[in-house]
Amino acid sequence: GATYEASAGCNQLGGSYARSAESLSFTAGPMTLMACQAPIDALEKQLIDVLSRTRRFHVIGNTLELTDESGGSLALFEALYLK
Repeated sequence: GATYEASAGCNQLGGSYARSAESLSFTAGPMTLMACQAPIDALEKQLIDVLSRTRRFHVIGNTLELTDESGGSLALFEALYLK
C-alpha cells in the first residue's frame, strides 16, 4: 500500500494513506519517541492532529491544502525544490 513519512524537525513518523479523487486519509504507523524542545514539540503534536483529521485535499500550483470532512482547512503546505 501507499505509505508516508513526516517530521516536524524532531521525531520521525509514518504510516499509510488512502487516496481517491479528492479524498485523502492517513493511518498512523511507527513513530520515534524522542523528547523534543519547544516549539518543535507543539508543531509535532499539531502535525499528528492534522494528519489524523485529514479527509480531503486540494492542490493549487505549488500548494497542498489538507481539509477535514466538512471542508475546513487544516493545513497548507508549499512545495520547495531543493538543489
